[in-house]
Parts: sequence; structure tokens; C-alpha cells
Amino acid sequence: MRCFVEDIYKSNSVNSALTSPTQAPFLPVLSKLVCSSTPVLTLPSASSTIVQPPFILQAFVDSSETIRIPILGNEPLPPTSFPLSVSKPSSMGDIDYPHLLEYYKLAYLTPDLVHYQNAAASPFFVDNQIIKSKSINILGQVYYGNNDTTGHGSYVQSLFLGSDGSTETTFTCQIKYISIHSFTPPPMLPYYEANSTHHDQHVFAFVNWLLLLGDKSQEKDGVDICGSTPLPSNYHSILPVHRISLEVAIANHTTGLVQKKLVITLLKKLYA
Repeated sequence: MRCFVEDIYKSNSVNSALTSPTQAPFLPVLSKLVCSSTPVLTLPSASSTIVQPPFILQAFVDSSETIRIPILGNEPLPPTSFPLSVSKPSSMGDIDYPHLLEYYKLAYLTPDLVHYQNAAASPFFVDNQIIKSKSINILGQVYYGNNDTTGHGSYVQSLFLGSDGSTETTFTCQIKYISIHSFTPPPMLPYYEANSTHHDQHVFAFVNWLLLLGDKSQEKDGVDICGSTPLPSNYHSILPVHRISLEVAIANHTTGLVQKKLVITLLKKLYA
């Protein structure tokens, strides 16, 4: 936690310096200090060549602050996200793939989409090929998947409807991996009546959700209490990165023999 806060202060200081006209002579040095050493692999189907409509900052911010705005995952990403550091294309795991298929069926209202193994029976199937990215920079905040660089994926929060079906509630999850996936729905869908151009590349975080417990003992301190064991995966595990609200810090807590996770929200950085 202390290291994370220190990194935020360092990042804020450098970004302030980079935007100050009095620091112009030092820009090359400062830029090198904050540049990532992770190699960037440029692929025709990903990285900096993702084709997307113009980015609108307010629309992007709104997409993470309410679920009233429908998000598919192929909406414009901020310039800070590019170029993406990606790996070679790979096959999505057989355990995770059914959740991706179900996500597209529900998101695009296309229940007739078929499994890639049945592609010979229908041209409207969901491919299992994805391109993973170790991390993604969203307006200055970097989110990581579970990889060798960080050792664990970032813990983040996103809004969903609560148990009453009407109240927007914040839930916590851990990013397992970040990936790019290409999908084009059948052209006869009503979706195309309002969208003359479809952008097929979607950017998702595959996440493991934590159960929000009813324990309110730390609520006055702004701390949520979650179960320590991730919930079983389902189509909600396919989370468009646009819907990530905040990064959180996690502290393990044991009461008797019961293990819990204390969730503390962190300040959100926005560098447009």
C-alpha cells in the first residue's frame, strides 16, 4: 500500500513537470524516466493500429460512472492506452471461452451465436483467438493482469445493479488478464440500423469477482468487506475496460477462522 501511494506521488510530480513550460529543457530526461521498458509488439490486429472513432473524454468517463450507458467493449479508448504492449495471438482457455460466448449473446442480443467448434454449421460464431496485454494505461492509471511483471492482477471496482435490481452498487474484482478480441455480429441485427460502422476489436479484462459481505463494521471508514474466495466465473467475468471505475487496495483480515478481504478505494488519476 505504501509503495503504491509513493508511486502515485512520483507519477503526479513527473506529470506536473512534463506539463509545465518552465521544464521544457528537461523534457527528454523526464520522459525517459517515466517511459516503460516493456517492449511493444505491433500487430496488424492490435496495438497502436486499433481502428476506432474519435475519442470523447466525457463519454469515456461517464461509461465507468453509471451502468445506464450500454458498453460493449469496442468503444474508443483514450490516447494514453496506445500503443498496447501485447503478446502473440493465443487461444482462450476452454473454461473461460463459454463466458465470452455468453457475453456476446447478451451484449449484442444474438442468442443464435454458436461455439467456435460449430463454426462449420453457422457463419455467426465467436472465435476463441485473443491477444493478451500485460497492462493497459487508462488516463494515467495503469491496470495489470496476473503476469510475471507484477505477480498478481490489479484489484479494481465496477458498477452493477444491486440485489434490488435498481440501485447501482460497486463490486470488487481482480484482473486475471487483459485481452483484445475481434467480433462482428450478424449484419441483419437492429444494432446496424443505428451504427453504420462497426468496430470489431473489443478490449476486455477477464476478472474474478469477490463476494461483497453484509458486514458494515468498517463502512464509516470507507472500507468494504469481501469474502476471500473468488466467486465462480460467468459472463460477468468479461469486463470491458471502459467500465473499470477505480483501483483498490486489499488487506487480508482474519476473524477467528474466517478470512476476509478489506477493500479500500484509491484516488483515481485522470491525465487526459
